[in-house]
Amino acid sequence: MKTVLTQYHKEEILQSLIAGDFSVDHEIQKLVKEGFDDTSSRNLILQVLKEYRYELFQRKLSQQKNEEKKKLSYFVLLMISITGPVFNIGNLLWYLLACVVAGAAGYYGQADKPIAGMLGGVLLVIVFPLTYSFYMSGRHSYFNVELLIPVLMAAVPAWLLQLFVGKIFYDKDEMPLNS
Repeated sequence: MKTVLTQYHKEEILQSLIAGDFSVDHEIQKLVKEGFDDTSSRNLILQVLKEYRYELFQRKLSQQKNEEKKKLSYFVLLMISITGPVFNIGNLLWYLLACVVAGAAGYYGQADKPIAGMLGGVLLVIVFPLTYSFYMSGRHSYFNVELLIPVLMAAVPAWLLQLFVGKIFYDKDEMPLNS
């Protein structure tokens, strides 16, 4: 009697599970035909299913951690970008420091595409003072909500650069066109 599943058997069970035509009884019958005991084949199938469920859980946990990293990096990028222009900081050293912090935040926040995140963050810090001065020129007061307009005007090119660099240097397709 066989007591250990081969990698082929495990992949076959997972493929039937993913395809949607999985049946425990059918899989047990296939294993019994190949020389497995009825109870051991049931336990082996359940073990494969537990391992797959654990792998899915770990993927989901990793995905949630990456989303939290992204949210934190977006917050840091937003704060570091708007601080200089809003508080009228004109020192070049401040903007160099802001570029370094934005690059680090973009790198940290985009775990799957770190270089793209870094370049997008740095571009946001560089473009926001320009969009801010363009939007606020000739105005003495503004509502706080209006600050979103120059932020969006700066975020669009930064996002496009990040998307463009991500498409060129990383092979993982972020936006599949055939879905």
